[in-house]
Amino acid sequence: MKILMGDPLIYEGVITVGSHHYANLFLEHQHDVFWLGGALHPLNLLRAALGNPHHRELAQLWRRGVQTVRPRLMTYHPLTLLPYRKFPLLDTLWVLRHSLDFSVPSVRRVLAQHGFEQPDALWLTHSHYGLSLLAQVRYGKLLYRIADRFTEFAGVPKSMDAGDDEIIARADTVFVTARQLYDEVRQKGGDKVVYLPNGVNFPHFHIANPVEPADIAAIPRPRILYVGMIAEWFDTELLLRAAAALPTYSFILVGPSRIPLDALKAAPNIHVMGGRPFAAMPHYMHACDVGIMPFKKTALTQTISPIKIFEYLASGLATVSVRLHELESLASPTLLTDTADDFIDAIRQAVQGGRGHKAFIDFAEANSWEQRYRLIASRL
Repeated sequence: MKILMGDPLIYEGVITVGSHHYANLFLEHQHDVFWLGGALHPLNLLRAALGNPHHRELAQLWRRGVQTVRPRLMTYHPLTLLPYRKFPLLDTLWVLRHSLDFSVPSVRRVLAQHGFEQPDALWLTHSHYGLSLLAQVRYGKLLYRIADRFTEFAGVPKSMDAGDDEIIARADTVFVTARQLYDEVRQKGGDKVVYLPNGVNFPHFHIANPVEPADIAAIPRPRILYVGMIAEWFDTELLLRAAAALPTYSFILVGPSRIPLDALKAAPNIHVMGGRPFAAMPHYMHACDVGIMPFKKTALTQTISPIKIFEYLASGLATVSVRLHELESLASPTLLTDTADDFIDAIRQAVQGGRGHKAFIDFAEANSWEQRYRLIASRL
């Protein structure tokens, strides 16, 4: 089976989300996959020419054309002259529907040249080009995965909601990762809407012989770890308060950032490491004592299914988080907190309780990506 996956992220980037894991599972089950990553526009090329490293990477991906990065897996990042953006005239539903009609070279032609003009399945996640991709190929089944309340992200036009409704109406199956969001989407899509929370690559994180990363070896314990993107949903003030209240604890942040980190870097017991490869994540987790999720409570965070919680638990980490709807519905062993003082006390409790408890491991193993994939396979 040929599966065309439209996802805004880089397949081999520093951020790994559910679609990456499902792409790998499609490959393991002998399907051919074409990963169509995020679309570029001329401003990306200009910023690349001015030396911006992120935009330079995107420009290089486009210039390389279609790449075979693994057997049965091709990746490509298109360039469009009509980007859908939160900017006057570019934020309309019409642009959302037609963005890829102005791709250079033609996305339709690129896909046809590589045998994906008629994929058996088209897998979409939220992106700025997803709706316009529907007109570029003749697909068998349309599978739409909703993993966030996308319009709550900075820079996403509100007309995306209408585009979202169009994809839901045309989809054969809609997978939704959070219970609250599932309840909302089911009112639009009915029985074809399926609750499918995130999971964990259990064997990747539950390893027998971890190696302590050299860059944290000298950091004193207990080590409190955050792994993931540091963006507008990250509660900097909460972390600063916890670090000040627990001066003998070391707080380690591993992941790329989209917000200023000067205040965090200035704290003596907060260590900002930057992004690290997915392959290294288990070793960081096994070298720490507690995994945390210090998120703000917003319309966005209340409807996320946090992969990092599953990964922390698979690594044996005790976990502490602010109380979010999805975490409550999962009934995980995570310590959920309502106030900053609760968060600090829970970190102390987690350190005292220790890591590696059977309840942590059992919960993670029961929520593997392979378990989730079985439901997807039944809908292909």
